[in-house]
Amino acid sequence: MLTKNTKLIKSCRAALIKLLRQDFRKYIELFFWEKEVSDQVWAILPHETPQIINRLKIKKGDVVLDLATGSGAIALFCADKAKKVYAIDINPRAIEYAKFNAILNNLERKIEFRIGDLFAPVKNIKFDYIVWNGPTVAAPNVANPSTTYALSDFGGPDGAEFTRRFINQVSPFMKKDSAIMFYDSCLGNKQRSVAIDYLAEKFEITEKFPLKNIITPNFIFKEWHFMKETEIKTTLSADWAGLPSATF
Repeated sequence: MLTKNTKLIKSCRAALIKLLRQDFRKYIELFFWEKEVSDQVWAILPHETPQIINRLKIKKGDVVLDLATGSGAIALFCADKAKKVYAIDINPRAIEYAKFNAILNNLERKIEFRIGDLFAPVKNIKFDYIVWNGPTVAAPNVANPSTTYALSDFGGPDGAEFTRRFINQVSPFMKKDSAIMFYDSCLGNKQRSVAIDYLAEKFEITEKFPLKNIITPNFIFKEWHFMKETEIKTTLSADWAGLPSATF
């Protein structure tokens, strides 16, 4: 159980910076390789979470829903501009991590955390912006997927099980000019994913593709969990150069 002592959590920020400076390998083991974490909480993958965060279109005063919040990373960036953020996850352990991270970043007053499946915890609330990076990993179906796969991963045989449920239920929680952003890695073909096919059955859609693919085999290969310590140092040195005495 993570501590709920707000003062203690806020004091951890200085301790984490000290750990970064004095024992960079241990920092990597904890926060990139996650050697001591096994709570089915979605990791921050460099080819997913940062891509979503960099493309957020939150306006000042928005009421935002971060569905399947995991560690709360997306909710924290939403809270930078939003009037209020509701962060939902079915995994109580994920909510513990997310609350901890919100307090650590002095954002606990702008984010309300709730435990539950999809929209169940936010009945009768409409949002300006809805964002989620839910379980969309395509995997063989089994009798008890919750005991075979991580909660943060399993999206059914085609990866779109959660996506279809989301599409079916989202309308009552949207305002007239609401925006939705989600990341989906479900199956499909060269023309369309199964998620886009499902959307097309219900809505008139216009597809807009980026000028270049943001995910390449080389980039996926460099996911944190598989990167060497030296590669992580090189990748992050520009961001952390301002930390004096960091042992790079």
